[in-house]
This record gives sequence, C-alpha cells and structure tokens, in this order.
Amino acid sequence: MKKGCIIAIVVVVALAVVGIALFVIVGLPKLKNFGTAGFIVATETAVDMYVAEFGEAPKGNHEKVIEILRGNNPKEKNFLGSELDGAIVDGKVADVWRRPLKMNRAADGSLSFTSAGPNGEHGDEDDVTGAAVRDLVGKIQEKAAE
Repeated sequence: MKKGCIIAIVVVVALAVVGIALFVIVGLPKLKNFGTAGFIVATETAVDMYVAEFGEAPKGNHEKVIEILRGNNPKEKNFLGSELDGAIVDGKVADVWRRPLKMNRAADGSLSFTSAGPNGEHGDEDDVTGAAVRDLVGKIQEKAAE
C-alpha cells in the first residue's frame, strides 16, 4: 500500500474518532469545529504529502500554496483531491463559517493552518488548529488503551 493511501486512511480514522469524541465530550454545538478541524487536518496532510514528494513545503502565500497542492506543481499531482473543493473560498481553504484559514509558515518552512473559530477572532481560546486535533486524538487513543 502506498504511503499516501496509508496517510489518508489514518486521517479518515482520526477524523471519525475526533467527531465522536467532540459529540460525546463537548456536545453538538461544537461540531462545527469538527468540520473545520477536518479541513485543517486534510490541508496539513496534503502539505505533508507534498513535502514527502518534493522535499520541502510549497512556497508562496495561501492562494499559491493551495494552487500548488491542487496540481500546479512539477508533477501535476493533486494532493488535496476533490474533497476540499467546497471548502475553498477565493483560492484559500476556509472554515465552516466560510472564513479563510490563517496559513502559518514556521522558521523551518513548515506550514500549519488555523481557524479563528466561531467568534472569528484569531488568538483566543476558540481557535481551531491541527495541533489541537492531533492532541485530542492522542488523548482519546490513550483513554481507549486503558
């Protein structure tokens, strides 16, 4: 099985676990965060697959990165697939509130994405990040292993 398929399967399973956990732990009103978390994790996974293929993250602003991930790259490979087409607004991946995700580029060139959450303001407690989703999945897996 190819590495990309394995990554996709892991992401789908993780998102399913997160969705169930969000419903059980925080209830129905927070489920919009799950959809956003799925968009973030899918986008960050696409970046990871691009890095595995090309050795570095795509360059450019948010719109350019999405364009590259959608196939405007030397191998014309679409790393995002069509699943996120409905989440792309004005060339950027958006959250379920239709606001563009904030793209963050670390000093090492790696990329992450953040949603401002329900209140639309970045930098507070309701922001949705890929790191938070991965932490939650880890906690759920630890709890399940007990």
